[in-house]
Amino acid sequence: MGYLLTTGRKREFMRENKKISCFLLKSLLVINFFVKKGGKMKNVFFLVSFFVFLIGQSVSADVWPSFHNNNQRIGSVNRYGPDCCTTTCNTQIEWNYGSPVIDDLGHAYIQGAEHGQGPTGKWYFWCVNEDCTVKWKLLMNLSNPPFVFPHSSGAIYNNEVIYIGNSGDSSLWAVDTSGVLKWKFRVYNPIRSSPVVTPDGAVIYVMCDSGYLYAINSDNSLRWKYFTSYTGKEETSSPAIGSDNTIYVGARSGKLYAINPDGSLKWSYTTGLDIWSSPAIHNDVIYIGSQDNKLYAINSDGSLKWSYSTGGNVMSSPAINYTLNMVYVGSNDTYLYALTTDGVFKWKRKLSGMPGISSPAVAMSNSMVYIGDDANKIYMVEDWVDSSVLKCSLTHDWDITSPAIDKDTSIWYNEYSHYLHKIKCKLPPRAIEEKFDIRVRSERSWPNPFRKETKISFILPEKSYIKLDIYDITGKLVIKLMDGSYASGQHLIKWDGKDQHGNKITAGTYLFMLKTDTYTVTRKMTVIN
Repeated sequence: MGYLLTTGRKREFMRENKKISCFLLKSLLVINFFVKKGGKMKNVFFLVSFFVFLIGQSVSADVWPSFHNNNQRIGSVNRYGPDCCTTTCNTQIEWNYGSPVIDDLGHAYIQGAEHGQGPTGKWYFWCVNEDCTVKWKLLMNLSNPPFVFPHSSGAIYNNEVIYIGNSGDSSLWAVDTSGVLKWKFRVYNPIRSSPVVTPDGAVIYVMCDSGYLYAINSDNSLRWKYFTSYTGKEETSSPAIGSDNTIYVGARSGKLYAINPDGSLKWSYTTGLDIWSSPAIHNDVIYIGSQDNKLYAINSDGSLKWSYSTGGNVMSSPAINYTLNMVYVGSNDTYLYALTTDGVFKWKRKLSGMPGISSPAVAMSNSMVYIGDDANKIYMVEDWVDSSVLKCSLTHDWDITSPAIDKDTSIWYNEYSHYLHKIKCKLPPRAIEEKFDIRVRSERSWPNPFRKETKISFILPEKSYIKLDIYDITGKLVIKLMDGSYASGQHLIKWDGKDQHGNKITAGTYLFMLKTDTYTVTRKMTVIN
């Protein structure tokens, strides 16, 4: 609560959330009443807990404040994402390879040129409202030097300041959320990497083309810099911060570096070729792609856990769905790959072109994966653990960079040299709101009717007793599919349309009923001949 009352954006937050603010104030008064009247501590505890819960809901920390979402660069959020390909709105921002980042109020931030300026024209840092109108723009360069188009995405700290790499003047910029430049730190080589900020906001890490990883204090002073290697090439890997504050970053020398918080080398791991990809960290394992066509999983001690060979180089940064224990990455063989976090291949989805620098973004609540390619398409793919469904794709005029997922169930993505786009869909009511995610689909159509086989998928938040039965429309039991205790996580069960005696059922409407100790859900399915 102290954050809400002390940040520089308090007034804007209050203006845009008047109803919430009033409700929170009333909640405080109720709590105060209970305390004064000597109410039971459990009642006070309940109200305080409820109050804290409301704060968490009204000001979600689960936005997309930096490239690939957070300090670990996992590329996923635990909420729903869109599943349609109808553009809600767009903003004409041109000549940018970077990706948008989003603050708590739904503003998107991105670099790029104004329409009509051309590839060497003036270059701005943009703040775009939820409806795609421009809130402000900050001039970054009077002209764009050749071949240094912006790649860097911002890193938002506390909704107050955005750190962004400016490859034009070879500086890290600190910009407040009203569009005023606070300071810039010169590194003397273009910055195409996206910065990352320590949880306390004290230090910003960023890579530059000289091969140096910089640690810059928030007061615009140098803490340290570590020389990885100099190849004379663009350094696009963005650093990530592990649970023990180790900084991980890839380099065009083909090495993944682990750097201690004091700037000393912890270890390095050599892949076969250049690294363009940024690391993603989960459960102390670092996932990163390489130009040697492989996705690597490296343990936090620097040892190899596993590697997987794709058919093309992996410039894309991996994303992790930790609810399903899945990792996704795009390969320049024109496929999106899905593997388990243990390195087991599950499926691949054909794209029209190479993903290049587009990295997947994952909405875990409905298992949607978003990725772009250099054939000018954005794709929405639903993961079914052992297979995938292409929900839709949308064609534009230029390459698509990495998407970002907003908290209003929308995505933002950049079309190089044209527009910043936003897609938001009217999602159907949730099958189960907090405890489960229930979906039904067939092999031939989505979600039904089906002929030969259908699959029922659900996610358990914890170990539970499960009973899953199929009934006909009169309520007669057709078959028992599950009856027992099951572990937490994703579960997938197939039904071949046969009854408990092995006979093929007739066409018609059927019901599946899923029961736990505390919840029951029933859904319809249609069988056709």
